[in-house]
Amino acid sequence: MIDAFDEFNATLYDISIAFYRGNVETASLLIHSLPMQQKIMENLLSQRLNTQGEYLYSSNLWLEVLNNPATSLNTHQKIVNAFAVMGNRGAVAFNLLQIQKLTGKHSDQLSKIEIEVREKYNISLGRYCEIENFFLEGVALTRRKKWEDSILVLLQVVSEIPDHVLAWGTMGIAEAYLGHKANAQNYFDTVVHFQPKCIEFSHYRDYIPLMDEGVPLDEKKLEEHDYDSLVTFLSDDETKGPV
Repeated sequence: MIDAFDEFNATLYDISIAFYRGNVETASLLIHSLPMQQKIMENLLSQRLNTQGEYLYSSNLWLEVLNNPATSLNTHQKIVNAFAVMGNRGAVAFNLLQIQKLTGKHSDQLSKIEIEVREKYNISLGRYCEIENFFLEGVALTRRKKWEDSILVLLQVVSEIPDHVLAWGTMGIAEAYLGHKANAQNYFDTVVHFQPKCIEFSHYRDYIPLMDEGVPLDEKKLEEHDYDSLVTFLSDDETKGPV
């Protein structure tokens, strides 16, 4: 069973999915259906580097695009900047394409992404954006705790973009909740292989060795492990003294 906060987060991804598919009316309905509790809004927006914070920020910008078409060029650029911070090049490419439609000009930034995508993955820029849409679908399914469905979608992503660390990591989380310890460990190891300094999934990755195969991840034990790790870190830091 998912709570209101998880559903709220999943809806943020649904909004981008709708826009990527050109379903502007659906996106608009989703935006206006968001539970606009001020506390949730403030908490997410105060963590701009947090994934959900960025998606909430971008959702507000999508609303600007809907309400103020005359200023949509500037708004799309803001969305590009927001997703660039996250390293989400699929979303960056999509919005650069929207800017191109509005201006009739092919930006150097878009040209660079297009060349890199063709050389690295041998796919078109349009296909690259479609795959990013699959990734968002996979994350939304994870937020709704549909673990098996999420993995099936995300496997499509890594089949065409093998170094998509966010997809590998999200699958690791899903496998952990299914109790598939070995699979989860393998997916998190793949994240580290492609991006050794990635800390996005360390919260889960450090806990996996403590799990038993066949036993689903226990959120309470995960939280206890996080607390113990923090205490150990702070204790070690005090022992070292001032540098």
